[in-house]
Amino acid sequence: MATLSSRAKEIVKKAKAEGLKIATAESCTGGLIASSIVSIPGASDIFWGAFVSYAIDAKVALLGLDKSFLDKNGAVNRETAAAMAKAALEKSGVDIALSATGYADTGLVYIGLAKKGQGRAEIQPEVYEKHFEGGRNTVRKAAALFALALLEETIKNGV
Repeated sequence: MATLSSRAKEIVKKAKAEGLKIATAESCTGGLIASSIVSIPGASDIFWGAFVSYAIDAKVALLGLDKSFLDKNGAVNRETAAAMAKAALEKSGVDIALSATGYADTGLVYIGLAKKGQGRAEIQPEVYEKHFEGGRNTVRKAAALFALALLEETIKNGV
């Protein structure tokens, strides 16, 4: 079974071979996705950095998300995950950005993935709704593992 470390190791290797740069925008995972990547030697070749925006105010200040939308709809939904991934991609200038927002206590997590334009006029992030079992840290780890698997598959299939 894959671990955070083994997934991150493959991502660093594959992204380096493809010349890709990656960023993350994390809420409920609290930087766990980014931490997993930077624990691998050579990560600086492929990892731009992370926006750890746990609170709504941080999502507004760091990522430029719409405060009125967040106040009305909350931070845990498909639209917020998409906006987080898109903002991370645009602000960092990387090739791929991941986002994670959710409720670690209930297991509901949205993972967003945004890729550079490739001729598209508008970035259209993919969003995955996941329901994980377990306590807070188990859910956070499961969400990070899913996000890394998604990233690895995206790189493998060509960005």
